[in-house]
Order: sequence, then structure tokens, then C-alpha cells
Amino acid sequence: MDAERTSHLRLTSAGWTTVATAALFAIAGRAAGIEEFVGVAVIALATLAAAGLITFVSGRSLSVTRSVSSSRVAVGDPLYSEVTVGSSRRRRLAVRLPVHLVADLDDRSPQRQTVSSSATERTVRFRVHTGQRGPLRLGPLRASLADPLGLVAYSVAIHDLITVLVVPHIVDLSAGWTRAGGGGSGGGVPHRSTLVSDEFDSMRDYVPGDDIRLMHWPSTARLGVPVVRVMEPLTLRRTTVLLHRAGPETDRDAFERAVIATGSVIASLLAAGEAVRFLIDGATVDDAVLHRDDLDAVLDRLAVVSCVEESSPLAPRRAEPGEHAARLVVCCARVDDALRELCAVESAAGSEIIVVDAAATRHDGSDADGAALRPAVPAVAAVRFGPDDRLDQSWAAMERER
Repeated sequence: MDAERTSHLRLTSAGWTTVATAALFAIAGRAAGIEEFVGVAVIALATLAAAGLITFVSGRSLSVTRSVSSSRVAVGDPLYSEVTVGSSRRRRLAVRLPVHLVADLDDRSPQRQTVSSSATERTVRFRVHTGQRGPLRLGPLRASLADPLGLVAYSVAIHDLITVLVVPHIVDLSAGWTRAGGGGSGGGVPHRSTLVSDEFDSMRDYVPGDDIRLMHWPSTARLGVPVVRVMEPLTLRRTTVLLHRAGPETDRDAFERAVIATGSVIASLLAAGEAVRFLIDGATVDDAVLHRDDLDAVLDRLAVVSCVEESSPLAPRRAEPGEHAARLVVCCARVDDALRELCAVESAAGSEIIVVDAAATRHDGSDADGAALRPAVPAVAAVRFGPDDRLDQSWAAMERER
């Protein structure tokens, strides 16, 4: 076995009792001249020696290997540590003895299992808890066997650690998408009103001469000025998805929801073929954009991001030449002044802004940080993702409002 392992032979409590009893019988027999007592002591020690020899040979031939069902899983997905017990080589004195396994898999109590004696290899599976994202390190594994009388035990400890990356799970945001009839050779085009848009999902102020059929009435009602849709090829669409940590005082549970929302939004955008830029707290973004094959790398980064890390100043993201006006999706654990300022700047520049607020809600149902964001920046579409909210339903509700 390649893993680092240590092994040792030891007497059990029954073995030490046997040694003590044999010593007493030998002393008493010598003192009283009773040869039968001395014979009992010799038989006990011979039995103990035979048990030790059998246990040692069986233990030396013991083969224990372990693996995991996957090196990368999503939060809540099943993960198993598989332990295979067998014999590495045949020995004349080797006896197939039951093997007792103790596995340290996570922060919970060690899991125990017994593998019955068998002529072939046996594999047992331990269920591993994957309730939190991040690196999950599976600790040492201990295997032990004892002779049939339970006098001598042989223990093997595997000390190497196995690391599994637990990534955030993804919420499907496409469930609320509908298919609108008319137009196009296919008899219909998918309508993804806010997250993933069609050819006409950018908007501008109405000017005389515009086709009244291009009016976007929900935005007109919300902004108080006429707004029309503008035909833009989807290939020019660039969306920036920002995970806003908002400092070490951020609520941990709310931050976990913000991470889930970030991964879900990016996954939905990439699945629709859009180019996406992903950043955390305004970190510098290069010219490269994400594509479908980059989703795993994004989730790996989200798996290890922490809300207690030092945040970079939030900075507006400007569209490049020839690119559609910037669209910004912010996923945050709470709305703070820095985020309000960023949204105000982006909104004034004509960007489409969606804020997923993962903060907990008060008992009266109002936003935990108040409703200060929307009055300050009317063009922002808000999605509430509190502990009692479902992200897909909140997103669908936001789409209907728009």
C-alpha cells in the first residue's frame, strides 16, 4: 500500500489478565510445590504466544486501501470513503480474522465498521458529510484485528489525508423561462427576460419615430420615462457577475447564500452561451471572458472564497468598444454604502443592474438592510434570497415584475 502506515502488535486487556494469572499460578505452584499450577501457567503462556504469532502473521498479510467516490462534489451530494480489506499475500499461519475499522472522516465522531473474515477482498463504504463548501480533509483510518480468544491485537493506522473539494450547489434559474411564439424560422425564441436575453434585451430612452411596439412598459412605468428595446446581437452581450463580501462583519449564512447565487447566475449565463466576467469585490478583471468550459474553475474558486478576507474597493465596470452596455449582476450578503454607490454609478451609465440580496429578513418581511437601495437607484432589479426564500422563485418573481 502506497499510503503512509504504521502498525504494532499489542496485548489486549484479556491478554494482560492472562499474563498476570499465569504469573500468579507459576509463583503459587513453585511456592507450594504444586506442579499442576506451574503447568497451567505454562499452557496459558503458550496459548498467549500462539495467539500472538497467529495475530502477527495475519496482521502482516493484511491489506487495507481506501479511496473516495469523487475528489470533487457539490454541497449535499453523496460522498463515500471506500475501504477495501484483503490479504496482500498468502502465509501458512495466516488466519482470516474479523477486521475492525475506525474512520475519521470529518469533524463528527469517528465511524466504525467490522469486516467479517473472507477469502476474498471486501469493500465497505463510509458516508461522508458534505454540508459545507470548501476543502474537506478525510483523516486517519485505523484497522485492527485480534485472535479468536481476544488476547493479542494487531493494529494498522493509515495516516495520509485525502482532500475532497466541496463546491457550492447550483440552483437552476431557467425553470421560469417561457417560450414566446412568433418570429424566427423556428416558430419561437426563448424569452429570458432578465438573466439571459434575446436579440432585443437592451433598452434606451424613447425618441420620436421609434416603433411603439418596441416599448418596454414595465421599465417605462418604473422609471417614469418612455423606454424602448434595442436590437443587439447576443454575441456582443457581456455580463459582469460580482460577489460582494462587504467585510468581515458579514453574516456567514447570508454569505453562503450569496455564494450559491453567484454560482447559479454564472452557470445559467454560461449555459445560454453568453460571455461572462466574474469578479469578487471589484478585483482586477483581464480581457478574458468565461465560457461554458470555465464553470468548474468558477465553482472551485467559489468553494474557497471567504467573507473574512480583505475586500478590494468596488469599481465600476465599463463596456468595451463594440460591446453592449455593461450589465452587472451583484450577489451580496448585505447591501452597504459601497454597493449603493457602485449601483448608482453603473445605473447612471446606462447599465442594467440586478442585485441578489442574501441578507436575512426581519419578522415584518422587510429587507434586513432597509429598502434604501431601490429608491437611491431606481433602475436596480432586486432579488431577495433570505433563509426562507427559494432563489429560483425569487428570480422568477423579479422577472415578472420587469
